[in-house]
Amino acid sequence: MLISLQIEQVAVIEKVVLEPPEGFLVLSGETGAGKSMIIDSMNMVLGGRASKDLIRTGADKAKVQALFAVSGQAEAALEERGIACEDGQVLISRELYRDGRSVCRVNGELSTAGAVKGIAPMLLNIHGQHDNQMLLQNARHIDLIDGFAGNDSQKKDCRKAWEQVRAIKEQIGEIEAAEQGSQQLLELYRYQIEEIEQAELRPGEEEELRELLKKLEHAETVSQNAEMAYEYLYGAEGAHDALSRAAGALSKAAAYDKQLEPLLQTLEEAEVLMDDAAHQLRDHTAGIEQDEGALDRVQSRLETIRTLERKYGATEQAVLDYYQDISQKVQDYETSGERLEQLNSLLQEKQQELTDCARKLTETRRQASLQLEQEIMAQLAALDMKKMRFCVQLTPCEAGAEGAERAGFLLASNPGEELKELSKIASGGELSRIMLALKSVLADADPVGTLIFDEIDTGVSGRAAQKIAEKLYALSKNKQVICITHLPQIAAMADGHYLIEKQEEAGRAVTRVILMDREQRLEELARMIGGVCVTDLTTAAAGQMLEQAEQQKNLN
Repeated sequence: MLISLQIEQVAVIEKVVLEPPEGFLVLSGETGAGKSMIIDSMNMVLGGRASKDLIRTGADKAKVQALFAVSGQAEAALEERGIACEDGQVLISRELYRDGRSVCRVNGELSTAGAVKGIAPMLLNIHGQHDNQMLLQNARHIDLIDGFAGNDSQKKDCRKAWEQVRAIKEQIGEIEAAEQGSQQLLELYRYQIEEIEQAELRPGEEEELRELLKKLEHAETVSQNAEMAYEYLYGAEGAHDALSRAAGALSKAAAYDKQLEPLLQTLEEAEVLMDDAAHQLRDHTAGIEQDEGALDRVQSRLETIRTLERKYGATEQAVLDYYQDISQKVQDYETSGERLEQLNSLLQEKQQELTDCARKLTETRRQASLQLEQEIMAQLAALDMKKMRFCVQLTPCEAGAEGAERAGFLLASNPGEELKELSKIASGGELSRIMLALKSVLADADPVGTLIFDEIDTGVSGRAAQKIAEKLYALSKNKQVICITHLPQIAAMADGHYLIEKQEEAGRAVTRVILMDREQRLEELARMIGGVCVTDLTTAAAGQMLEQAEQQKNLN
């Protein structure tokens, strides 16, 4: 239930704090006093669309904060979404800024308007005149039936089966589309596959060939300089002979001076290393190719690789990846007939599963429809519509995500008349009562703790208004019910009555919300009965209405 609602800087509201108790509560006031702003504020804090035009003139931002008490299914559903309900309470706030920014918080942590909107149905439901219009939309009727049936499990199974059928149909469609006019493309793929296979590409080969090409193009320079280096080492008067003589001389000296032995060892090691380097130079020089045929072969191979890269990818690996891709496509095409056969067989299996799931869902709806008709008729009788017949019509259709039937609510307003769609025969007042009957029937299945009715009594008066008032009061036995109304019959039945009035302060309009005592309620009821002219008679009538309401409550 709603524990507290705080509204700041929203249109004509500077600051309003409501702390509605349990039971049946009414909000009333003159047209334009700000009742709609309270509803807009509730929608805003619960993630609804909000325009910066809601911000009060002169203020930088508007803020709405709502504290809810939750338990049972609602608390469990919130905790499943990761929202901790400490002490069984949830605090939601939303700030709207002039630059269009919107900041939402749940229990003090940042959230999004979409996330808040997702949890709103677990906290509070607002029913207005537009909900009556929902009764005129046959597409919405199936949702109401499912809400009464509590068939979430069967609906999930049906949707899952339908999604599998749809996925298989998409695969079949893709294969059939690929087969049409693809023969020419397949021939191209086969040519490309053959071209790449003949090249026998190897990742890294191009870099190796570039290095080899550089070596071959400068083979003469490399050979000449390598031979020259060898001569410097091993030629006449080369470094090797000089080093050998130096080592010999040092060896004689070291025989008498032990301190020279490390230097002698160094020269001897250098002589060994020089020998090794000279031999490697000789071998390398002998292996250098100066065959122009080798150069041509490397250049030709590089051109082959570059041609393939220009056609199919920037690197050898990219070409090979493309090769794998088109090879798979050719293979898929060559096995498409077999794949189509498998998919069509699987499609039949999944379509049968869909049919079975839809049949189970249909059964829940049929049973629920029969019970819903009986309970709605009972509620309508309590709302002074005893002669009205209400019927749920289920029309078979092709099985899909939502099952295998469409639903429609039919009504016969008077005895002897045939059943017709609500949109063709129901008046505004009748729609209000039918909607209230539905809400009454569905209330037990709905985990939400607070129901708000925004002038749902439009088009109703007299005896029907009294019946609606009694029904709203009966609903408040299990739910917190808040109703915005212009009807005194409904206001009189309330456990608490708030007056919404607009005052002028410092030259500006300001909306105030006042929880009225009995004397103030009498005055407000008299105004609702008599309009502008409040007389002793209207005041007496208001008093009598309050007394009758108290008696009626005691009977309930």
